This record gives sequence, C-alpha cells and structure tokens, in this order.
Amino acid sequence: MPFLQPAIVAASAFLAANPIAALVVKSAAAFGLQYVVNSLRPDQPKPQGGTSLSLDYGADRPREVCFGRCMTAGQLVHSQNYDVANKYVQRVIAVSHYPIDRYGRVALDGEYVTLSANEEGDKGYRVTTGEHANYVWIKFHDGRQTVADPGLLAHASSDDEWDANAVGTGVAYVVVTQLYDLEAHYQSPQCLFEVYGARLYDWRKDSTVGGVGTHRWDNPDTHEYSANPVMVEYNYRRGLSVLGDPFCGMHMAASDLPIDKFTDAANICDEDVGGEPRFELSLIANSDAEHRSFIEAVAMSSGAMVVDGPDGSWPVVGTERETVATLYDSDLVDGTSPIFQPRRSMADLANSVAGTYSEPENLFAATDYDPQTDAALLATDRRTRDAPIDFRMVNSKRQGNQLAATFLSENRFEKSITGLMVRPRWRCLEVGDWIEYASAIWGTATYVVKARKVISLDKEGPRNVVLELEQRDNAIYATAGVATPVLSPPADATTEYLSELQIQALEPITADGGNGFVVPAIFVSWAAITDPTVKGVEIEYRLKASPDQVFTKQLYDGKTVAYLLEGIVQQSEYEVRTRLITTGRQTVPSAWGIVMTSTVPIENILVSLTNIKEEAKEPLRALRQDYDKLIEQVQVLAASIGAATAEQTVRTVELVAESETTKALVIEESSARADSVSALASDVTAVQAEVGNATAGGLYKLEAQAGSGAVNARFSVLVKASIGDNYVDSGLVVEVYTDGGTQKGRVTIKADQFVLTDGSNTGTPLVFEDGVLKSQVNDLGTVTAALLKSPDGMVQFDVAGGALIFRGS
Repeated sequence: MPFLQPAIVAASAFLAANPIAALVVKSAAAFGLQYVVNSLRPDQPKPQGGTSLSLDYGADRPREVCFGRCMTAGQLVHSQNYDVANKYVQRVIAVSHYPIDRYGRVALDGEYVTLSANEEGDKGYRVTTGEHANYVWIKFHDGRQTVADPGLLAHASSDDEWDANAVGTGVAYVVVTQLYDLEAHYQSPQCLFEVYGARLYDWRKDSTVGGVGTHRWDNPDTHEYSANPVMVEYNYRRGLSVLGDPFCGMHMAASDLPIDKFTDAANICDEDVGGEPRFELSLIANSDAEHRSFIEAVAMSSGAMVVDGPDGSWPVVGTERETVATLYDSDLVDGTSPIFQPRRSMADLANSVAGTYSEPENLFAATDYDPQTDAALLATDRRTRDAPIDFRMVNSKRQGNQLAATFLSENRFEKSITGLMVRPRWRCLEVGDWIEYASAIWGTATYVVKARKVISLDKEGPRNVVLELEQRDNAIYATAGVATPVLSPPADATTEYLSELQIQALEPITADGGNGFVVPAIFVSWAAITDPTVKGVEIEYRLKASPDQVFTKQLYDGKTVAYLLEGIVQQSEYEVRTRLITTGRQTVPSAWGIVMTSTVPIENILVSLTNIKEEAKEPLRALRQDYDKLIEQVQVLAASIGAATAEQTVRTVELVAESETTKALVIEESSARADSVSALASDVTAVQAEVGNATAGGLYKLEAQAGSGAVNARFSVLVKASIGDNYVDSGLVVEVYTDGGTQKGRVTIKADQFVLTDGSNTGTPLVFEDGVLKSQVNDLGTVTAALLKSPDGMVQFDVAGGALIFRGS
C-alpha cells in the first residue's frame, strides 16, 4: 500500500526510526541581541517557526511535530476518487506525526472559512462560506484514532489503496473531500490548518516528583496542551515516542534536567502580561533537523540563555533578577590577569531592532512588530545601526515588541570580563547567576555568569573557579515591550492587502523564435496591482507529466503580462501558479492552473547548420573578442621585452592522499617556452584515483604553439577507467592545425555514445554498434539526401533520380 510510506499507518512499519542528529553542546550559552544578530547573518540558517504554508508531496519526507499554535499545509500522503464519473476527490493530508490537542480554523485559498456545526456522514464538516462553500468537506483526526477512517475505507477502489490497517496511530491528519465541478471547482483548494499542537508533560502537575496533580511522564493521556517555551524544551529534551519509536527529540535522562531550574523558567513564561502569558511559542519540529536549531528557536522565543554543561541542561529566561553574590578584588586569585572589555565592538552595537512575527489573523503570515529604537542611542552613535530580527516562532505582537526591546536594551550594557579567576569558595556560582562585582579599577556593575570552569594552577593547589561575565541590569527588562516606532503607521488603517494575483488570462500561444521559427509558449496576464506591499510577481510552471521539474520566473516594476517560453514543448499539459512577492508579510502560492500548449508546424525543424540561431553564435563571437584582446596584450608585452634568448618556465603543483590500499592524486603543471623561432604555452591538470586494481583518471590540457609543428592550438579532455589490464577511455580534442599551408579547425570525439539532454529528456543521436556509426534520431524533420539504401544494399531509394530500386540476391 504506497500510502503507508511514511505518514499514516498503525503498525510499527510506519514508525521507521529516523536518524537523530547529534546535539551540538555549547560550553558557554549565547544570550541576547548579540547572539541573535550573529545567528541571523546571511551565512547562518534562519530560526525555525510554526508555519509551513506549502503542501509537501512524496513519501520520503521527514516527520514533523507541532508545538504550540501552528499553521500548516501538511503533507499529501494519499488521494482517491469515487462515485459516478469520479466526481468526488478525497485527499489525505498529515499535519503532525505526533498527536495534537485540537484543530482551530481552516483556510482555503488564502481565506478563513466557516464549517458546519455537525459532521455530515463520513465526509466530515462541510465548508459553508467562501468560493468553495458546499463543495468541500473536512474530516479531522487528532492522532489518537484507533480505527481507519470509514469514509476512506468505503470509497477505496482496492485493498492496495486503503484498508482497515491504515489507522495512522500517532499521526494527526485530515481528509479533504471535494465535489468536482468542471465549471467552477475543478482545482483542489490550497488548504491551511490551524493546529493546537502536542500535549505536554508538566512536572509541576506530577505529584511523584514534587508537583501537584496527575501528570505522569510515561502516560501521555495525562498530558495537557501548552505553548510554554520551557515546557516545550523540557519535553523535547526528554524525547517524544509513538508506539515505542523515539523519532523526535533528544531523549535525555530526567536526571540531566534539573526540575527546580525548569520550574523557575516555566513560571516566568506563565506570568500574565496584558491578558496573555509572558512568553508562548509556535514551532514545528523536524525530526531530521539538528537539535541545536530547535533549542535555539525555543530560547529565542523567551529571550532565554541555554545552559549545557556537565551538571545538566536548563534555560535561564530573560527577566528581572536579584544578585546572588558580591565579588571584590580580594576574591581574585593573586597573579591572574582577567581581561576587561568596557565596550562592544562597533560592529556588534545596535540602536534599532525591527522585524516580523507570525500573525494568526493574517494566516500566520510574517507581520511587522513595532520597530524598537531610542533617540539617545542614535545621537550617541551618530548613525543608524539596524538589527533585523524575525520572531517567526512568536504569534503575539506584544511578545515580539517585548523581545526586540529586551535585546536592544541588553545590547547597550556593554561591559564584559573573561578569565576572572576567583577563590574556591565561589564554586557555588552557576551559569545564569547574577552577581555584583565591585572593582576598585573597573567600578561596580552587575554581571551574569555566562561560563564557568574549575581549574587548579598546579597539581597540589586549590581548585579555583574561572568565570566569564557579561553586564546585566534590571533596567533591561523594566520597560521591555514599550514600542518607540521610527516609522509612522499607514494613514489609511483600512488598507486591504492582496492575497493572490488576479489572473485575467492563462492561454497557449506561439511565439517568434527567430529566423522564421515559431515556438510554443504560454501567455499570462493579470490585473494591475495597487497593494503597496507587493514588490513583484513570481510565476512557477511545470510539465504536468514531470512535476519535479519546476521553472520559475519573477517580474517586477509593475508588469502585468508574462510570456513563458523556457522548457515549453508543444501539445503538452502544463501547470501554472503564481505568488505575490511582498515586503513585510508572507503570501502563499495560488492553486495550479492547467493549460495545453499549441502545436508547432514540423516545417520549422530544418537539419542544416546554416540555421543556427544568432543567440547560439553570440557566445562564440564573445570568446573571439576576448581572444583578440589577449593577443593584443601579448604583442604589447613582446614589444616591451624585445628579442630574448630561449627560456622555459615550468610550475608544478602536486596533491596526494593515500592509505594502504587506496590512492588519490592531482597534478597541475603549467609551462611556457620561447626561443628566437618558436613559442609554446601549455596548461595541464591530471587526476587519478586507485583502489586495488581499479583505477580512474582524467586529463585536461590546453596548448598553444607558434613557429613550428602542424598543430597550432589544441584543447584536450580525456577520462579513463580500468580494472586490471582492461580499460575504457573517452575524450574530446579541439584543434587548429595547418594543412598544406592552410589553417583549419577540427573537433575529434572518442566515445561509444553521444548523448544530448535538455534536463528532462535524454537522447543518443550517435552510437557505435559493431564498429558502425549509427543515428538513433527518430524525428529528423526535413532531410535533404541523394540516396537512401538498406544495410545490405538490396533496397535503394534514389532520391535525386526519383527511383525506388530493388536488387536481386
């Protein structure tokens, strides 16, 4: 049953174990704006979020788990048709590979819709609003189902498509049923599902570990829904399993997760701020992703510092704190030299933070929070220092404002100390503790312990503590979330944003291909765009029979038409969809539209070298111009040097790697030789790999010669592979040579097959078979020939003479 790979199945075969990436443990946790800015540089991955707005296809996809309130298009794992003329289409879409708490709203083609109050038979809830009203039904499964969906069973065409074993234990999925209508409802809608994700274990409600309540780690039925970031981190570190398959999370021992520290952090996240929890998150965990990226996204949602050390792991949430100790210069070990840095590097400073969060009322699209800045900082820096930070794992504008303001304020407390060695009595200090350091040299300030280690200056000496400190202050969090926007809000508060391109035409055409040719093409036009947030339009199209090969075209500057030519072939069905390119918000692609391309007359195909298009000749002209410029430079250089005696320069570079049974070798050699009558320049690169008696190698050579020899210039490429004494080689030689005083060009190819491909289709127009060169082309268009004959010469077609000849045996 193909559907059972990998998303929905009751048996453990569905729950094939996914590799769990090794945790990248940080010896000292990064925290605050500096960490976030660094992590969002172009060469670093973007933080994870709780939205997945494009439907995934195919069986070979990683399993995902929704935490908090998410929006997802899910993964299409099965589809089937039924009833007269197959007028009903059923699609099965997995939204989470771990049971969820419940479903929220549903959006079809970019618009939230209303569902009927009650289920209607096996089809589920009927869509009652929007353009798909009364044509679409949705059936929900939360992952705790115990039997296969009866509607899918009833309409399966055979047991190979769906049977009673297809329960999908542990998988939350929906069944979307659509009534097919040729006029108005012939395309499947783009579906988005609001999901309240995994139910989590709360140790604070477990009476067996000091809490109050019935929660038990090994009994998921006692768990409850929560978007608390600290609870998400704890459960992820402990690991999630379905039917005994530990497919998601880190599976750490409970003893490595100190409950008292997690409790402190979780309580801070639950504090009421303006009628909502201080910190919540929305996050989709990918079972194939690195644990580090997930933990960092969780920490980012609560401004937390992550502690990973020999005593365990825990988060330290960003909020006001009291100092636990005061250090003086007398606490330092004599003879040590800590490094004090009073200021950050200018490259690490910021005076403005702006970015986006995920707005549930706008289909969880990226929406701007209020830019956070300070006029005094701008005056001090005398220039704008922007830090773009997106909180895609946050669904609250207030929370986005708070986090951005916290990071900005924290960034301006700049003092730091490294290598501060204090006496053994301070071994009680832990990472995340706030301390006061009253220094006669550097002044008094509050610091957070970012890293610590115990070290002895000699084998017999005491075990001292080395601290890394970074300045902190409760003022960082006192006004967190107070917005000081630098941009004025739009004057028209009722502006309606465009969610999808308004297509006016999608039709096949033929276009001018040059030299009298016509080629198949697709014409797309749309209404003028007035939405000020739209920068451009992205068009994707693909051959319906080859959906993996997708072509993309982007248009800007207010264009309203597009001509699609690349990759278009005649008499074929193509799928086309569009997406708006916007500033400050996220959009989803439209549904695929279908168009059949036109037929192109066969007379356009001429087998003649004279019909090479100008665009094919242009690169040759450009290469010739570059070569002519090089010759001019050589002539100028030669004139400046004058006559010289014979000289030769050789440069050789060798690179070798080998073991007892294998060897790899790269040799690069460049040489130049000149005397009074001749000159020779060559550049050679050779590679070879050996394993036992099997070898593989290749040679690239470019050579130019003047003054002697028949060959004036040669470009050579050779590849060779052998096993023992038997070998096969293939090569290409491009030459300019002299024949009877006349210079000529020549290309030689040594190969058994000559293969051409356009990326989707492959052909072998020339093949040697039994020593005879044969053509495998089955569509030659127009052919000019004088004589056609059979291999044995018994049948001949004298085209020039207009006679068909049959010869006797």
